[in-house]
Amino acid sequence: QDSLGELDLIWRPGVVLGDVTVYVRGYYGQLNGSTPPNQLGPILRGNPATDDGVACLTNRTSGTTATQGLFDVAAGVASDLSVQALSPVPGNNSEYTYVLSARGSTVSCSITPIGGSAVVRNATTARPAGSVGIYMFNARHRVRSITVFAHGVP
Repeated sequence: QDSLGELDLIWRPGVVLGDVTVYVRGYYGQLNGSTPPNQLGPILRGNPATDDGVACLTNRTSGTTATQGLFDVAAGVASDLSVQALSPVPGNNSEYTYVLSARGSTVSCSITPIGGSAVVRNATTARPAGSVGIYMFNARHRVRSITVFAHGVP
């Protein structure tokens, strides 16, 4: 998916989920290095009409700094919810496994660079049940796989 210079939110249409876990494996194919941020990760409890939700992102903020963790997304803009520094800073072809889970008001985000160790961030949210999808900003992204588990759904 090419989102150089723009935001791409790819939603799973017609599905409203509250308690859910989303697994994603994806990588930055080409960063727009001149105008960060560059962001990638799953989003849940989303509203496709307003581009709102909670996302688990790698967030390259400059050529030398990056964060990872949970972000609240309002009108397509990601704001820190529970984040920490990410090292090394993502470059072209940096690949990650993301696990984003929501149960009740608790959300959890686990990000693992391929060949590295997982970082887990937790927070609470008042966002209601909603759609799941992929949040991509300002890079050519590649998603290798996405799996969604709805908890408590027969």
